[in-house]
Amino acid sequence: MQEIKDNEVHWFVIGSLSLHKELKIRDDMRMEGLDCYVPMRYEVKTVRRQQERTLEPAITGVIFVKSTLEILKEYISRTKEHIYLRKSAFSNRQEYMIVNDKEMENFIRATEQSQENVTYFNPSEVTLHKGDKIRVKGGLYDGIEGILTRIKGKKRKSLVVQIPGVAIAAIEMTPDMVELRNSEVPENQRIDRRSINLEEDTKKLYEVAFRLLFIITDKYQNENEYYIALSDMKRLKERIQSYKGWTAQSEGELALALYMANVKLDTDTETSKERLCKAIEKIQNTSMLRLKMQLIWARLSGDKAMEEEVMNQVRSWPSKLSRGQEMVMKVVRKLKIEN
Repeated sequence: MQEIKDNEVHWFVIGSLSLHKELKIRDDMRMEGLDCYVPMRYEVKTVRRQQERTLEPAITGVIFVKSTLEILKEYISRTKEHIYLRKSAFSNRQEYMIVNDKEMENFIRATEQSQENVTYFNPSEVTLHKGDKIRVKGGLYDGIEGILTRIKGKKRKSLVVQIPGVAIAAIEMTPDMVELRNSEVPENQRIDRRSINLEEDTKKLYEVAFRLLFIITDKYQNENEYYIALSDMKRLKERIQSYKGWTAQSEGELALALYMANVKLDTDTETSKERLCKAIEKIQNTSMLRLKMQLIWARLSGDKAMEEEVMNQVRSWPSKLSRGQEMVMKVVRKLKIEN
């Protein structure tokens, strides 16, 4: 196993001893500018004697984080959550567990598309028999690579993607959806995928666009991290760009994420800027989302007067902030605006 240097960027596996805190930990880490992923699945729970179907973390106590070892150790040392870097089960020296970029990207694409069709297994729960290495063609899972094999209890063969020693995800496939991995799908035969979870994809697009615009600086643009994030942003933009928000709030979040992505890609900037301005006008003056939208719009368009107007409001806030005010303050800090 390769030696992990403190300043190298990898996907690490974070373990949590705090029960049911995976999403809180993920969100806290994202606020720190870290790339995080928690696979989700639907569960039926009884709440007040009624059954409700909710999305829950699929792997208990596991968060995937892309960062350097140095940054993660520093974060773990000061967080109030009980988390730790998981060690590899495949090394006598017990190095920290890392996942290569291609393997992690494939796992994310497979498990984030449709939580209803994915079954998760602990590696100790199932023995994988040798199967054909395949690539999915068309549909939600277009382009995902894995092993086509039969799992006990499944009617059809399953596409299996895994993070060795952590999790196995199995998706039942029909024969017409797969092809051998060493064959290529012509570009003109690829099927455009629309979002099946608009709220989640909008949030993801905002986060990756913000990171590319304000966190990953020019000197890092030759790194794999930059190009993976850019690919994710393009894919997310394609998923949601044909949608309109049902409420002023949802349209505002959608318009902001798309505007940021288009600025980074230098495409449709005027159209998306006009949409963002209209969305801002429809949101109440007291909304914290409106302030965040104005602040980011001002920074990207170079409107110093608008930025100062927002900051004057921020400076008038009391020392104890509401959740909405704290959201705006985190943007202020990341944009490095003097308060």
